[in-house]
Amino acid sequence: MFRKAIIIIPIFILFLLYIAQEIRTALFESKINHQIEEAFKKTTGDYKKVSTSDNYIEILQDGNKFAEKQIHLHFKNRSRNEMTAGVAYWSFMNNPPVTASAFGTDYLHHFVNHYLVGYAPFQTEYLWMPHYTISKRIKYQLDAQQYGGFKEVWQSSKEAFYNTRGDCEDHALALTDWLIEMGWDARVVLGSYKNEGHAWVVVFIEDNVFLLESTSKQKNKNWRHYPLAMFESNYHPQYMFNRNFFWLNTGSIYTTRYEGNNWVKKSRFFRGGKPNS
Repeated sequence: MFRKAIIIIPIFILFLLYIAQEIRTALFESKINHQIEEAFKKTTGDYKKVSTSDNYIEILQDGNKFAEKQIHLHFKNRSRNEMTAGVAYWSFMNNPPVTASAFGTDYLHHFVNHYLVGYAPFQTEYLWMPHYTISKRIKYQLDAQQYGGFKEVWQSSKEAFYNTRGDCEDHALALTDWLIEMGWDARVVLGSYKNEGHAWVVVFIEDNVFLLESTSKQKNKNWRHYPLAMFESNYHPQYMFNRNFFWLNTGSIYTTRYEGNNWVKKSRFFRGGKPNS
């Protein structure tokens, strides 16, 4: 009996500690969710007023300027199915792509940088809070289900948060924009995951690069943990962008590095007006 008690008592203590930790975690998550709801109620604004046709890019290789209006003209006589077939990658003078555009909720193509509108739902000092909030707030839904069968329709970061539904790029845009507002070097990455087209987020912190799967809805007790990008080998990056720049991966798509000579900065984005000559 004494030997059995020696075995049972530590197990019982460990069980109680586990239950106590689960209760603490549940109370903490409940408190956070309440803060998110309160912050969301206080956040107002017309999220639809983000569209403009006066965007430009500067091609960094030669300094030439390219207006978004030229993209609108390119798609002018195309069917809506063609316009929403996917992301359009733009190259000039037979060079590799220098930027990309995507079809928006205003029925126009915009440079991908355009969809990062400078939006943070609320202020927070916790780096993990945006990732947690986006995973809780935005429901995953394919564009075809949301937009009458059309394959690819991008929402701005603000639209995605207010609409509370979207696919991979909507999640990635909302998360990236929020992190940028917090002062972090965050970027949306376009590429593939397990041979399927995908968008995700990387954030550069000191000497490390972390990869954030913004569409993940799994209940993860370690949601305050950011995985290092170097260990995420199922993600195959081709392009990367933030509010200002667009990068091209000129090396292997199987790389797990998001900095170095293989990442070439191709263009700079200007919102709402032509850049100075």
